[in-house]
Order: sequence, then structure tokens, then C-alpha cells
Amino acid sequence: MLADPRVKQAMEEWRLIAPGLGFDAESFHHRLVWQKQEPDRSHIVVRLVGETHKLILKKVFKPEAHNMKQSMEMQQKANEHMSGDARFGAPQVLHVSKDGSLSIMEFVPGKTVNDHLEAGKPAVQFLRRTGAWLASFHSSFQTSHRKFQPHFMVNHIQRVSEKVEALEVSVPNSDLFLRCCERIPAIADKFHNAKTTVAQKHGDMNTRNILVGPQGVFGLDFAAESSAPVGYDIVRFLMDYAELFQDPSDVKRGQILAAKTTNGFFKGYDVVGSEDPAVSFLPFVQILNDWRIIPAKSEARSLRQSRRLAVIQVLAEKGFMV
Repeated sequence: MLADPRVKQAMEEWRLIAPGLGFDAESFHHRLVWQKQEPDRSHIVVRLVGETHKLILKKVFKPEAHNMKQSMEMQQKANEHMSGDARFGAPQVLHVSKDGSLSIMEFVPGKTVNDHLEAGKPAVQFLRRTGAWLASFHSSFQTSHRKFQPHFMVNHIQRVSEKVEALEVSVPNSDLFLRCCERIPAIADKFHNAKTTVAQKHGDMNTRNILVGPQGVFGLDFAAESSAPVGYDIVRFLMDYAELFQDPSDVKRGQILAAKTTNGFFKGYDVVGSEDPAVSFLPFVQILNDWRIIPAKSEARSLRQSRRLAVIQVLAEKGFMV
């Protein structure tokens, strides 16, 4: 038996709900495959293996349970909307508790894009396949067209910079951060009122939330249902990739994403092109958002955060030309 008391609690709940799902709980073996324990976040992921079925159980122990319920509801909608394409999908959700603290979904074999890239596999195929998955997801819901309004993000960055200047918020290398913030209004001016495409959001696109395996490409960990310009999802994924796996030397001055990064992704994504205003503008916002959540003190950073910060600062100097 696993010693983590959170696993014991989750297994007790599993035994209660399994019969209602048509399963004999005692016929399943379980293994903890992921856990997070932080002051404001605590959750576990357990793989359940039976004679004929493999399942994933997720249990959260902090106030984020309500968000997980909404996330699972969105994942199931994606599963249903994308069911017509065998290459792409989202794991089927079998159960969500009333309070959202426990969910059961089907197990899908594969590894995340992050794990594939950490193993040294060529990035181009994963950029293309992620782009194709996201195009399938966006297209499976209703899309519309509207004018892009960057002033929302301009105001957001203004508020962030004011807090940094007032020492209410600490960020690493704050002088460089603030110089970059000052450039946002001028960059945004290039994209006011340009046409963009709006669709249902995944909401948390990153290299750990796309699974690639023998059955195809699957999306994980959706945010609550909402819509936005498709560039939000695109840029969230591409910036996570760029900050961790892109070679900064490939990036031209005045840009944040390398041509090979965007070209690779848009070989698979076809709802909009790389010239879309949200795709062009939002990398400058996203890099600041990612930067501001990294601890200012080096001893408080994880290895992944330190690695990300080193790249962010190089990309910021190139992209903002400061």
C-alpha cells in the first residue's frame, strides 16, 4: 500500500463510487503517478488498472475543487465535440463528484509533449501535431470573427508594472521587466481593430497538457468553459515551448518566437495563420505574465523556473529591443 494518506482517502471514495460506474473496485490495482503538495494546492493522480479497463483518478484537497469540476465538464464537452475525428480528442470523463474534488476518466496511453521533448525527440513533429489538435478542438465548437482589442492586455500590463514599481510585487530583474512593460502600448498600436477569430478556449495550453501516443493526440486539464481569440491558446502553448525548448539564438531581433517555431506549429494549425493579430501581439504579453510569477529570490525557484527565467530574459531583450 502507498503510504500517502491522500491516496488512502481517494481509494475509500473510489470503493464507494465504483459500483455505480459498473466496476468492482477490489479488482483494480492502483499506483500514484503524480502529486502536488503546496501551501495553497494539493492534489494526486492515481492510475487504476483492472482486468479489462485502465482509469485515471484525480483527487484535489484544496479550494481548487470547484475549478476542477468546471475543468472536467469542459473536458467532457471536448470529448463529445471531437468524437468525429479519431486522430484527436480528450479523455472521456466517467465521474465527477458533486463538489468537484474527485474525478474518474479513461486512461489514454502516451506521453506529454513536454516528456517527449525532454527525451530529446525532434520538436517539429510535436509542434505540428499540437497545432493540428488545437485546430480540431477550436473547429469542433462554433467560431466567429471580431475586431481584436489589445487594450485589455495593455491595461493589465500597466496594472502589473505599477505594482512592481510600488514594490507591492517582486519580480526577478525588475528594471528589465519594467522597461519591457513600457514597450507594450507601442507594440499594441500595430494591432488595434485588426480582424481575428474567436472560439472556445482550452484555457491552459502548455507542453504538459497535450498527450501524444499510439491512439492520437489528446488534450488535458482544460480551464472552465469560455471563449476568446484563438491566439490566446496558440500563444500560451508556443510561449511555454519557447521558454523551455526553443533555441533563443534562432530568434530575430524584434521577435520572441523563432520562425521555425511558428512554422512548425502552423503546419498543423489552420483556423488562422501566424499573421493573426492575437498571435502576433500576445507573445509580448505572455512572456511578461510568465516572468512575473517566477520568484524574485533565486533560492525560491525550482530548476524549471530558473531554466525558464534564463531564456525569458534573453527573449525579452531581443523581442522588446531594450
